[in-house]
Amino acid sequence: MDPRLFQAVTRNQKRRFNKLVRQNFEIVKQISEETGNTALHLAVRHGRVELVKEILSLWPEAAEVENLKQETPFHEACREGEAQILRVLLDSPWGSSELIGRQNRNLLFLACTKSHVEVVDILLNHRRIHHSSFDRVAGFLEATSRGHLGVVQQILQKFPKAARKVDENGFSGLHNACLSGHVDVVEYLLGRDPFMARQFTYSGYTPLHLAAMNGKTQIIKVFLQRSRLSFFDHTKQGVPILHLTIRHNQFKTFLHCAQSSEKEGSLINSVDLDGNTILHVAAESGRVKFVKFLINEMRMMINRQNSEGLTPLDMLDNLAASDTKKFKILEDMLRNAGGKRKIELTNSTIPTSNKGELVREWVHSLDPNLLEEDGLQKIDLDRDEKEDEEIEHENLGSNNVIHAHDEQVDQAEKKYGYVLPNNLDKQKHLSQKRRKVLVSKMDGYRSQREKQHNMYKETLQNARNTITLVATLIATITFSVGINPPGGIHQDGPLIGKAVFAKTKGYKVFIISNSIALTTSLSIMIVLVSIIPFRRKLLLRLLKITHKVLWVSLAFMAMAFTSATWLTLPQDYKTNWLPNVILAVVGGTMGTFFIYLGVELVKHWMRKLKWRRERVEKPTISASNNFDGNSDHQSTDDQSSNKAKSDIEQRDLRKLYSFSTNSDVASSRGRGGHVY
Repeated sequence: MDPRLFQAVTRNQKRRFNKLVRQNFEIVKQISEETGNTALHLAVRHGRVELVKEILSLWPEAAEVENLKQETPFHEACREGEAQILRVLLDSPWGSSELIGRQNRNLLFLACTKSHVEVVDILLNHRRIHHSSFDRVAGFLEATSRGHLGVVQQILQKFPKAARKVDENGFSGLHNACLSGHVDVVEYLLGRDPFMARQFTYSGYTPLHLAAMNGKTQIIKVFLQRSRLSFFDHTKQGVPILHLTIRHNQFKTFLHCAQSSEKEGSLINSVDLDGNTILHVAAESGRVKFVKFLINEMRMMINRQNSEGLTPLDMLDNLAASDTKKFKILEDMLRNAGGKRKIELTNSTIPTSNKGELVREWVHSLDPNLLEEDGLQKIDLDRDEKEDEEIEHENLGSNNVIHAHDEQVDQAEKKYGYVLPNNLDKQKHLSQKRRKVLVSKMDGYRSQREKQHNMYKETLQNARNTITLVATLIATITFSVGINPPGGIHQDGPLIGKAVFAKTKGYKVFIISNSIALTTSLSIMIVLVSIIPFRRKLLLRLLKITHKVLWVSLAFMAMAFTSATWLTLPQDYKTNWLPNVILAVVGGTMGTFFIYLGVELVKHWMRKLKWRRERVEKPTISASNNFDGNSDHQSTDDQSSNKAKSDIEQRDLRKLYSFSTNSDVASSRGRGGHVY
């Protein structure tokens, strides 16, 4: 480009520009070799409105010329926010609306990025330019991510449905605003549609989850005012919001959520899918500040157990190897607060009641299959009831004796300084005998459950090894067949080294199927070798994924075998029926097994869903039966003492319900196994 033309445009020297044009009209069409910009690009970039009009009058086609970045003067106007120049360009007589839209994509995105509200308004409403749904959504999401409230308002006024649109990761505009911490945009979007607060990304997070993980406290305040229910939404992985703040070490955010929701005990006491409380997570993550706050300020239950029976103190084991200092601090903290390990709680005494009602109710709630499998004898409830009646009869007799001789006891205490021995010793002996029987039965049940749990873990590990072995065999076979194709290769001529059947359709089916089987089996091997799961849930998820990929690999391996056999069989009347038979046998056998396993998998899902519903609907244990009709004869102090005792028993028995929350195993006990 002529330096004189460049200076005239950039310095807004209109007279000099006109003089250069009169001397040489073609000078206006010159293009910069370095950038590909025309004089119109420069005039738009520097905001020279009059020069833009002059250049368009001399050379209308300049509006559609692209520079080396494939940008027209329209892009320059949108980037620089030149609304007046943009109107001039749109009102110029060149081109059609389709041509403008085709050559000027991303105009709206550029304007949204730079927060040019007036330019956005022009682009949305001008008759000559049309935007695809993708362009509108991209611009809207960019504006929310950058916090350009004016642009967000302009787009939603014209296209309200854009608020619910998401990007390739499932992020909506509200997700972007929460992630970036733009309070005004969040308030506006929640004001328009509060239900957006409960929209999940493809990875399973709501906007509030993103704000909590990134410590956006001001966003938390907005949600407390506009969408309080969203605090009770777990991620798709079953993680509550308070757990997220702990895992991402956002103490201020956690503190604000906890203090603002003190009335909602369910939020403070929420657990994840593994039954971990916020104290479990804080201990496992090594968050000293969190643990100290939970123990001293929130009075959390120190020895609450998760689904595997682990206490917060047990969760420190993973921390011992990585951070010894934190492990020691947290262990002392929990120990001083009364923390115990699983093994210490297991050896504690199992609670009983005066009439055994709570224990019988707990036994009745168990899955009958649990009591019969692997030689475990079923608890004889009838015999227990008879024993309870005998014990109760003795108890009542003892109580009557005690009440009848109250006066005598008082006199003895006054006279001799001690209580006369009576049926109290006998009653105590019977109570201890009954307790020992129940403890023995419960120890047997615990031992059986632990044995079954260990067997399940061993089975999962064996399944992992089997999948690895099968994938290795598939990779070996498919690789060998790939470099030694059916029918062999040409030994001489121009096609030497090429497959004989390379140009046939059957070979194309073979090579594609063989390649898919090879790559999928290699992928399984890489994944299983690279990931070392030490939690059952992650191992099971890994097996589910690799197992389904193994199905695909086996299916394509069978297809490769069928096509290879088809190629190598002679095509004459004597063997024409063989390919069809092979296809029917292979396809029928594989298809039958795949369909059968698919049906069994669906049945397993239904059983698991039913089991979860029944578990949720299980009635709360009641201790009201601990007091019989004879309670009228008891003193007020005795009633208070018994009531306190029953409350303790009720609490301890609730713990017994958490022996197993492995839904896959619990919902399939009667079958002895399940598909995955």
